Amino acid sequence: MAQELNAFEKEEILKIAKSGVCRQNDVLRYNSVSGRLETVATFDLNNLPRFDALLVIGGYPRPIYHATVVLQAYLKKYGELPEFMTVGKHSIRGQILSASEAEMTERAMIEIGFDRKYIMQNHLEPTGCEINGIVDDIRAIVRRSIVMNRKDQPQIAVISEYGTLLNLAQMLSFRISDYEFLYYETPQTPEEERCFLYERFDGCWVDIIIAAAFDSQRRWDLERLAPSSSKMHEIPSFDTIRRYVDKGYVFYMSPSMLRDLGYSEEVIKGMLDARRLEVVGDGSADHPGMADAKVGVRLEQFNSMIRNIRECVYE
Repeated sequence: MAQELNAFEKEEILKIAKSGVCRQNDVLRYNSVSGRLETVATFDLNNLPRFDALLVIGGYPRPIYHATVVLQAYLKKYGELPEFMTVGKHSIRGQILSASEAEMTERAMIEIGFDRKYIMQNHLEPTGCEINGIVDDIRAIVRRSIVMNRKDQPQIAVISEYGTLLNLAQMLSFRISDYEFLYYETPQTPEEERCFLYERFDGCWVDIIIAAAFDSQRRWDLERLAPSSSKMHEIPSFDTIRRYVDKGYVFYMSPSMLRDLGYSEEVIKGMLDARRLEVVGDGSADHPGMADAKVGVRLEQFNSMIRNIRECVYE
């Protein structure tokens, strides 16, 4: 069982999560169209640029709220909406629900009140949950888009979960250097509003933050871009990451990540099996898993969030 964190450790995790937000000057990308190195662009609601499409990615419910806020602000500022995109087949850890991430996101946006034709304009059946599948799906959507396919470098705004977007920005801007991605500086959800398992200290939020922070430091120029030298001062050390891994927060760690941290195969299997049993259980009375990991509970939480968004946006 993962060890409970004290007040100091929780503050440290909050700082690590903050370092996982991608902000201006955090990452340099190679622009394959211009042939130059450029700063990866970011934005917030106070600095909302024009872009061709808004992409919701990651498999978490909370970014649906942020996508709604951004689209409403965009419509108010520019009098029109960008194209809508979402990708994702399914989570390897089951963060969301039984349907694909893309389907759940589309369904939620329609239930919130967005026009069905607008949301489904760029719908496609997802090909995979790993980065290769996501990259292929993004390219497929752009090729099918009348507007974006005509551009040398389409501009796509990206929204994902707080604390994970730096890692995603490093991968996307490396793998698809002929598009310009602009990353939303996702604000942190207030603690009293965190209802989902993946965003709470007593759930598996720590697991996500630690995995994303470590992944940002792996395989630069092979799978992702390196953070800027100034950003490196924010990112936690391997010793810090190992400390939380040793405490059992490994639900989102892959075996290869744990190997890179120096753990043996036997230890890796034991840690991953124990944490998975703790989070999702095995259906037995001895190992029921966390209550919020059950599909019915997650579905109700998801639907409750959608109702709350709809009431706030269209009241």
